[in-house]
Amino acid sequence: MKISFVSVVTTLVTVAQAHTYLSHLTIAGTRHPEGECLEPYPKLRNRPVLFVDSPDLTCGLNRTKSASVKSCPVQAGTDVIAEWHHNNDSPSDDVISASHKGPCIFYMAPAASEGKGDVWFKIFEDGYDPSTKTWCINKLRDNKGKIAVKIPPSLKPGDYLLRGEVIALHNADAIHTENPKRGAQFYVHCGHITVTGGGSEVPKGYAIPGVYKYTDPGVHFNVHKPFSEYVIPGPPVCAGGTSNSKGTTGQTKPPKSQASSAPKSASYATSSAPVKTSEAKTKTRTKTKHSKTRSPSSYQTV
Repeated sequence: MKISFVSVVTTLVTVAQAHTYLSHLTIAGTRHPEGECLEPYPKLRNRPVLFVDSPDLTCGLNRTKSASVKSCPVQAGTDVIAEWHHNNDSPSDDVISASHKGPCIFYMAPAASEGKGDVWFKIFEDGYDPSTKTWCINKLRDNKGKIAVKIPPSLKPGDYLLRGEVIALHNADAIHTENPKRGAQFYVHCGHITVTGGGSEVPKGYAIPGVYKYTDPGVHFNVHKPFSEYVIPGPPVCAGGTSNSKGTTGQTKPPKSQASSAPKSASYATSSAPVKTSEAKTKTRTKTKHSKTRSPSSYQTV
């Protein structure tokens, strides 16, 4: 059997562009890399979680916690700019493949909980806009991986985990437990922030894993067939949070209308103004290799 060289190269390029990871948090003008605000990554930083019931869904594959991770102060009501990249943040590096349609979601939880139990509350979501036919991932690509996430202004001060998540739906027409080569891909990672100011709000918490099911319409979704709306998975955004949903959120059945339940719009970082940085200029490019084993924390690179 002859294999086209062009088809092989095309496949390799598609795989190489497939992944993304939360690379930096910019707070009050200072750009922080992993180890400062963001937890350190394991060797393979840009791999997705595929099992919604895996402990890896909390803060990413093979989570590496470090006592030396700095918790960065954030004034309640202000923005944290989260920045996503494929391998590194060099000018030539992409953010994520354009084929990977899907939403962006951010949660918070008290740091003392270590993310365990019913502690996570959603502060941000952006899914699909039927009027422009754009996904959050399209906006991330247009804005060089940056998205501004507002900390709820009335949130109780204290130390928190900040969990960023991008869900890629290009293979979500199938459920991963039924077809190991397909399924929604969850790119997640956690940072540490200390909220100052604010009020006395303590939002209702949910467990991660536990907040999603394989059959949720926002997890099992076919982007390759015609559709007019998308249901962002998980609970509703907490009081003071931000939603850019044009459909319905926090539901277990597909909505019958596209009435928005949260009028607040997501904000994207488009400024090219320089920010202070506390990291070295040198970067190490992450190699992307396929795993040959399957476990509750396994992943696919398709």
